[in-house]
Amino acid sequence: MQLPWLKRGPGTRKMLGREIALTLAVKLLLLYGIWNVFFSHPELHSMIEGMDPDRVAARLVTAPADPE
Repeated sequence: MQLPWLKRGPGTRKMLGREIALTLAVKLLLLYGIWNVFFSHPELHSMIEGMDPDRVAARLVTAPADPE
C-alpha cells in the first residue's frame, strides 16, 4: 500500500526540492523577523532618557582611592 503523497514518479524529486526550498525560505524569514524584533534595536529611548553619557562614563571609569 502506498500513500497518495508518497507516490514516486518523475516529478517527485522536483517537488521535494521545491518543498525544501520553501521551508528554508520560511525559516529565513522567521529568523530575520525574530532578529529584527529582538536584536536590531536593543535600547529603548525611555531607557536612556535623562542620562548624561559623560556623567555615566565618569562614574564607571573612576580611579580607586589609594589606601595609603
